[in-house]
Amino acid sequence: MGGTLRVRPAYLTLGITGLVLWLGPDFAAKVEYARTKAKVEALRDGPADTPLKMASDAGVLLTQQVSPSVVHITAIVEAPFVDGRGRTGRREEVSNGSGWVWDEDGHIITNEHVIRGAKSI
Repeated sequence: MGGTLRVRPAYLTLGITGLVLWLGPDFAAKVEYARTKAKVEALRDGPADTPLKMASDAGVLLTQQVSPSVVHITAIVEAPFVDGRGRTGRREEVSNGSGWVWDEDGHIITNEHVIRGAKSI
């Protein structure tokens, strides 16, 4: 017993296996994240004439141009309901949606389901 540490092979194997199982999933996730991040950055920072970059730029430009005409719509609708005792009736509910200003007179275009059954808009 000259001060040397003896580790049995079974304990060493068990320890290494435990360490791999404990660190493995997190390490693999970090590697996959780094790979994905590199791919996204390469696409984002790539040449300006790629289809992805051109579509992205067109989307940004379109959004900047139409955003001022987008409106929020709130409608009060009368909707059927059934209470906990099985009684039915109608009650007012709020319906929300969006639309856009169509012309200089202030007419607004929206989908029919946004204002269906509205008592007031």
